[in-house]
Amino acid sequence: MAAEDCTPLQLEGMLGFTGSVPNGLQYLPSGQHIVYPLAAGVVVRSIATGALAFLDPQQQGSNVTCLAISSDGRYLATGHDTFGSAKAFAYIWDVQKAIENCEDGNPSAGGCLVHSLQQHRGMVQALDFSCEGNLLVTVGGQDDNDLVVWDVETGKGICGSPASNSNDKLYSVKWLNNRNDRFVTCGQNQHFRVWEVCTSTPKLHAIDASMGSMRREMHCISISSDDAFAFVGTTTGEVLKFSIDRDDIKPYNEPDSQQPSLKHYNRKRFSKGVQSVACVVNPMTGNTNIIAGAGDGIVQILNPRLEPIPSHRVQLSGAVTSLSLSPDSKSFHAGTDMSQRYSIDISTFTAELRATCHYGPINDVKFPANCSDIFATASVHDIRVWNVKQRRELLRIQVPNLTCNAIDIAPSGTTITSAWSDGKIRAFYPESGKLKFMIPDAH
Repeated sequence: MAAEDCTPLQLEGMLGFTGSVPNGLQYLPSGQHIVYPLAAGVVVRSIATGALAFLDPQQQGSNVTCLAISSDGRYLATGHDTFGSAKAFAYIWDVQKAIENCEDGNPSAGGCLVHSLQQHRGMVQALDFSCEGNLLVTVGGQDDNDLVVWDVETGKGICGSPASNSNDKLYSVKWLNNRNDRFVTCGQNQHFRVWEVCTSTPKLHAIDASMGSMRREMHCISISSDDAFAFVGTTTGEVLKFSIDRDDIKPYNEPDSQQPSLKHYNRKRFSKGVQSVACVVNPMTGNTNIIAGAGDGIVQILNPRLEPIPSHRVQLSGAVTSLSLSPDSKSFHAGTDMSQRYSIDISTFTAELRATCHYGPINDVKFPANCSDIFATASVHDIRVWNVKQRRELLRIQVPNLTCNAIDIAPSGTTITSAWSDGKIRAFYPESGKLKFMIPDAH
């Protein structure tokens, strides 16, 4: 049969979440849907019904590296990587069209792509929409070191600038909540800058923050609702509090009189660094508290003095890479690099596991004989059994520090036989997951 005579397969469902993408798990402003990356595409999921829509740019070998949602929920932007020094893409998507596909039960119907933007070499490291949603800023990876501001309606670049004076890598960019002309970047070698953009000139102007003798590598940013302070997570486990007021753009010969500066940081560090932060307003006091997600899986709230609140602390599985508040600020979603998605109630601070999947390569997939309702998968550290219709995990068989390379299911359905990276063959009972027998030194 010729290739042109083949009917394309239609996607019906998917299991997975690329938890390694910083701030990849996010609420839509309506609070009825969430979005998250999955390999080269993005999933839009209804919280109430679980219906899906899949945004796929159809670029081979290009994975999502970052994403952002406009404040009005109209647009979604995704940044991608590519091979070598080729130019990577950023895409702008129509969120409302994706929601229609989700509600109509056509997850891969398409028609959602608005613009394809191509400027940065290697990868798009970070991006964000302005508060009015008409501008998009993108930052290239370490091999690129460029920062570009785009017009969202036309998809054309307005202005650009080197992201740093040296070749330091930037990790995050965040637009202010109430000013359409200012955003903040952070990265290696104490890089923390407040930028101002003039679209009429066009021109970009940055002012570095004063940090005194402190030297830190900063990975994530959250800005208070009044734009007075930015809170930044570091690889050494602190949350830094910066004042981000600065002068407007002046002629080159006039000195700056107001400079962003470091105000405070927490004394009790988090293990394995702070990988995600989010600001939440206490409805009782009106103060801004900070939710910090650490590399060791701890999520904890810090008070305005950046002191940890012992009652608001929970342990998750994997490094916490995403924190996204619900529109009512009563709960938030947390995503980890082990592809776990949690919902956490702020008042009780209890975590509910919403979804899980493999976080490494899937080496084998097997259906039982004469059965299409369940299937088993082999991956890093475990074997999992899944329900096809409900698309949820039924059983997990874990063997720490090893990789399962292949699996098979006996015709009778009584045994799952598996081959592991230590050269052993292990067989398990499919109901309990207990070890049935093991053949050592098989290879």
